[in-house]
Amino acid sequence: MGEDLSGPRALRHSAGYRLLIAASVGRLPYAMNVVGVFTLLTVTTGSVATASLGSALLGLSVAFGAPAVGWFADRHGDRAALLVAVPVHCAALIALVAGAATGQPYAVLLALCALAGMTTPQLSPLMRARWVALLRRRPQTLPLAMGYESLLDELSFAVGPIIVGAAASLFNPGAALLASAAITSVFATLFATDPARTSPRPRRIGARTGRWVNAEVVIVIVGMLLLGATFGATLAIVSAYTQRAGIPASSGLVYASMATAAAIASMIVPFLVHRTATSSRWLFGAALVAAGVVSLSASENLTSVTIALAVTGLGVGTLMVTIYSIVGRITPSERMATMMTVLGGVTGLGSAGAVTIAAQFAAAGPSGPLTIAATVFAAIVVAIPLLRVLLRTARPVSSRR
Repeated sequence: MGEDLSGPRALRHSAGYRLLIAASVGRLPYAMNVVGVFTLLTVTTGSVATASLGSALLGLSVAFGAPAVGWFADRHGDRAALLVAVPVHCAALIALVAGAATGQPYAVLLALCALAGMTTPQLSPLMRARWVALLRRRPQTLPLAMGYESLLDELSFAVGPIIVGAAASLFNPGAALLASAAITSVFATLFATDPARTSPRPRRIGARTGRWVNAEVVIVIVGMLLLGATFGATLAIVSAYTQRAGIPASSGLVYASMATAAAIASMIVPFLVHRTATSSRWLFGAALVAAGVVSLSASENLTSVTIALAVTGLGVGTLMVTIYSIVGRITPSERMATMMTVLGGVTGLGSAGAVTIAAQFAAAGPSGPLTIAATVFAAIVVAIPLLRVLLRTARPVSSRR
């Protein structure tokens, strides 16, 4: 009877409602924190460039902390990792809000940003790793699970900035980070303590180590790094526009249009997996990102900014589903948590680096160096799939699509 389960029913049956709800809601803070810190520091310091440093440090800390969490989870299970990370992360966010409100030295605020980033619960990549274990007897359902995860990611990046913008507008700029801490404390703990679904434990840890890191893995990681750079550059441009318009607390609401479009793409792309080649989907998504980012850098008003963000989001959603589908095929299950958290980490790294660079240009206006920087980002994103196709033709016949 279990063999008749397919589609969403198979996912629900394999994971259970508690785990699905915990993983879905618990990932919202990941989408809220960078924008929330950016908004908090922009309003409290009055400087986009200054706020970008704190936001970038948070992203960098996530980038370097995430692989360590994944490495630990692959060896000891994610329960222990999360039960340590969650309380420290929440305490750091609460202290950051209190420190910004009371005018603490910027060095203290930066240290709290770093601590919050290093201890960010990695629910999205850890859930992807769990899917690999849960669907071991239904491998044909794994692409659907990865598409579902990408959809949830994009929905969280659509809803997260909206929560940040609404909280900042209705209450104060620190309210969003307090909400993030509350969500994390409840749902990340539910995820970690799920009684019926334990995280995958490693077997034969060294069995496939020699084949794990190869050219395709490197290309996938670079692709996610550049996607992160796209997130950072667009955030800086949007923040500059809203700052000049006199509505800095609304940057999250405007930025959410990109994530909303990405969520729409994530709902459509999984149905095209068996009809189009992987490289074609990657190239199409990269072309949309390139067109959107270049248009965004040349936009003159918030309406054109929103449209450009939507185009960018359609490309982002296409690339996210495509990249994670590739990862699900090429990564050994005993390395899945590590690989998924590495991807999350490099996304944060790219975002942190790009937001720092682009914010310096954005403060002076939407033209000139900022346009050049955005065009370079877009050109590199387009070049990655072409390089991947080239490497693909040189791979051994034993490798799969």
